[in-house]
Amino acid sequence: MDAREKPLSAHRGEREEPIAEQWEGEVGSRQRFRPQNPTHNTPKGGEGARQLVVSEAREWLGTPFHHQGRVKGGGVDCAMLLAEIYHRCGLVPYVDPGYYPPDWHLHRDAERYLEQLMPYAHALAGPPLPGDVAVFQFGRTFSHGAIVVAWPLLIHAYWQPGVVWGDATLNPLAGREVKFFGVIDD
Repeated sequence: MDAREKPLSAHRGEREEPIAEQWEGEVGSRQRFRPQNPTHNTPKGGEGARQLVVSEAREWLGTPFHHQGRVKGGGVDCAMLLAEIYHRCGLVPYVDPGYYPPDWHLHRDAERYLEQLMPYAHALAGPPLPGDVAVFQFGRTFSHGAIVVAWPLLIHAYWQPGVVWGDATLNPLAGREVKFFGVIDD
């Protein structure tokens, strides 16, 4: 076999593992991705995972807003910010939501944001803990997500300023209906 026939991973000195071995659960069920070699030494739950998520979120502060972007320091929107943070922490697989228009939440009643989030999260009844997700209603649907640092303090990607600290008691979030979700298993 010459170099052109080798898989890309062989060129980098990585071992190949079948993708099926990286998934837990039965085929067709809600599966959870558990990376074999996560980029961080990720605790699967509890305080360590929460601290890791908040730390990763802080690293994104100052990243400009870019619709459907997902590059730290280059550009990100609120949906891709969550997808990238939890993926980099080894808690969810790479999430590709496909194309979505920037104003979809203004013209439709479908809860597209929540539909993308729910395979990886569970609704929380009480106040959120650090590393949990807060999703605010903008327009007709729940369409703006943020990482909770210490409720009501959070980190989110917003239209003009990009990734910033936020406070749910201040504008533009104050007075909006909010739902909480957990990605971390305690």
